Amino acid sequence: MTTKKTNHCTYVDNSLRLNFAEKNGEIFARYKPCCNLNSEKISPAMKNKTSISSIDEVFTGQSRRLWQEYFAANNELHPACIQCIDLESAGLKSPRIDANRNFNADKFEVFRLDITLSTECNLACTFCSPGSSSLIKKISRNDNTKNLPEQWKKINNEITPDATKTSNLISNFLEKYKVQMIKFIGGEPLLHNNWEPIASIIDKNILSETTLELTTNGTVINQRVLDNLSKVKSVKLRISVDSIGKNYDFLRWPHKFEKIDKILRFLQKNKPDNFDIRIACLVNIYNFEMLPLIEEYFNEIGFPVGYTFNLKPNNSIQHYQNIPIHIRQFVAERCSKESNLAMISDNITTDNTRSKEDIVRETRWFLEQRNMPSDVLAPMTREWLGL
Repeated sequence: MTTKKTNHCTYVDNSLRLNFAEKNGEIFARYKPCCNLNSEKISPAMKNKTSISSIDEVFTGQSRRLWQEYFAANNELHPACIQCIDLESAGLKSPRIDANRNFNADKFEVFRLDITLSTECNLACTFCSPGSSSLIKKISRNDNTKNLPEQWKKINNEITPDATKTSNLISNFLEKYKVQMIKFIGGEPLLHNNWEPIASIIDKNILSETTLELTTNGTVINQRVLDNLSKVKSVKLRISVDSIGKNYDFLRWPHKFEKIDKILRFLQKNKPDNFDIRIACLVNIYNFEMLPLIEEYFNEIGFPVGYTFNLKPNNSIQHYQNIPIHIRQFVAERCSKESNLAMISDNITTDNTRSKEDIVRETRWFLEQRNMPSDVLAPMTREWLGL
């Protein structure tokens, strides 16, 4: 029996994390072993895209091969593996150790498949970017002013392949290889062009022993989607809902809160037994004052909620730390101390990183673009911004 090296990593040997691009009709895949890596410490050669006509070719592509060669030639983790290095140095369990323990090599050929299906999306969220939403990309390209929000200016010139092309590539892969876990993100993965080829694979019961994780905005979930997903082993559904009422309408334009509310209540009554549903709420300057009411709503709906504070980039205009201290104190006093919203008070004295003028300019742009009055923002926030 071969003894595995001390730096053995299932993510490197048995997993694929892929993003796709297209040039002159040719599809390329950018490979990374996992999502925990520090990109600044990865060599350019390891970041190279692989030209593919099938995902099989990623197995032998240069990027993946270089990672495996590094781990074979060394007894330490790669310098980019900072999260695992730090955790293991402190004697704690890391994602690598978890993966090594949980991979069922007797039953599956691939431990984890982590896929960005496409950037096709039906929403233009304030904090998103053209690289993750086709709707934002369309709006940004058609705007002739120079006043676009920071995030919306970051137009990636790489062409994302037609959603059906990449979805078909993945479907063919799933018919050939047994995969233990799959994570799909987008764009919005459940849109028809993204999802239909995957849904057909599920309907064939090919994924009946697979755990599926989906990050979705929830806008297109219906009974057909539930019936389809009930055929996999288990589903971790992560639904991004960042606010309530008119504030939700502003953040996740052009969707409406009354619609997502109906969908969440429908899910609560009809979710299959194999579903684990959690809500992801991204904290930012526009929903911050609303957090006590948002928390009440989520408690009433009854799904567990994770409040995320890591809006990227760290100096984003919409980062919650730009909120004045008096609003942060107001919110901290009213939110449950049992939720991870307690982080608000932990950062209560953090200085603002961006000027008020930048924030006001961007806010006015969004209000005009969405044709919305300023009362989509909470009262103290409006007063602070002079709107």
